[in-house]
Amino acid sequence: MLDDAEIRDIGEYCNHYFNPEENKKFVNHLDTREDSNKVGIYGECAVGKYFYTPVMTTLLNRPVHVSDPGFDILINDKRWDIKCQVSNNVGKLKESYYMNLPASMLKKDPTGYIWVLKWKDRWDAYWIMGYLTKKEFEGKATLHHKGEKMGDRFTYTNETYDISASKLMPIKQLTELNSDN
Repeated sequence: MLDDAEIRDIGEYCNHYFNPEENKKFVNHLDTREDSNKVGIYGECAVGKYFYTPVMTTLLNRPVHVSDPGFDILINDKRWDIKCQVSNNVGKLKESYYMNLPASMLKKDPTGYIWVLKWKDRWDAYWIMGYLTKKEFEGKATLHHKGEKMGDRFTYTNETYDISASKLMPIKQLTELNSDN
């Protein structure tokens, strides 16, 4: 877990480089507004820390002058795009949660994606849900079209791919990827 000092460092970094009020928006259609840049950078730092990279090193290595270079973090010389989602449902995460990605993101060319789930309204609770290479994601994910409904409470606002968290590869296996993936 990220400690209080690391969470404070992330907040100071975001406040320095981004205008938090301009970036507040509904995150994952919950009834809360959070700074979208901070949520994303939080996920990057959580993954970095998992791979023994100090939070300040992750922050200093970010391409801050490029709004989105197509990846967020290098792990074993591979480019990974971190997708941090916010949820108020922390029970049965692997079985029931769906990780999503706007279809427009597939135009980028990272090695793959790592999903982090942050607990709503808390900066000290997160789960690294798992990863998939881009090729695996494209083969396993389901495309939903704008206006399509999921249950009674959710309507897709743009073309979005989603995948059950239970189909993600465990993060501990990421270090085992060989060079031809």
